[in-house]
Amino acid sequence: MPQGEGNASCHPSDMPSEWQPTQKVVPRLVWLLLAAGLLLRLLPILWGSQYYDQSQYGLHADEGKIVGYAQRFPTSVTASKDFRYPTLVHNTYGATWRGLQALGVVVGPEAPKRVRYEQALIMCRLLTVLLGVLAMFLRIDSRVDCSDSSLVSGRSH
Repeated sequence: MPQGEGNASCHPSDMPSEWQPTQKVVPRLVWLLLAAGLLLRLLPILWGSQYYDQSQYGLHADEGKIVGYAQRFPTSVTASKDFRYPTLVHNTYGATWRGLQALGVVVGPEAPKRVRYEQALIMCRLLTVLLGVLAMFLRIDSRVDCSDSSLVSGRSH
């Protein structure tokens, strides 16, 4: 049974102009998603540390090896015999750790071993989160033209 002339559309672009998403919706949506992703990734950084739930010593079996590599940087670059992983991330952690030590943000080599390990562990996890969110942002930014509302409306160019 026909219900009209059949020329009506439910596509957002066919709605009255007051229903059109503005150019500000897409960037806000992207920033909201990135913020939610960052918050969801920041919450578990302290799991298994002395600051929160010490019963979980580490979330991954090799986490201690990576943190130790970062703490021994730059000598770990030439002394390491474990070639199971690409070391770009390890060296990034190590360079960041040494930079933070030089700035006095984290403890130096004279601090107790457990304190140094905990701070390096949290720094490595935090850097992983920040690099991951940055990668998502760069990927989204390269694929989304925030000057139009094609993402929201579903239309492609």
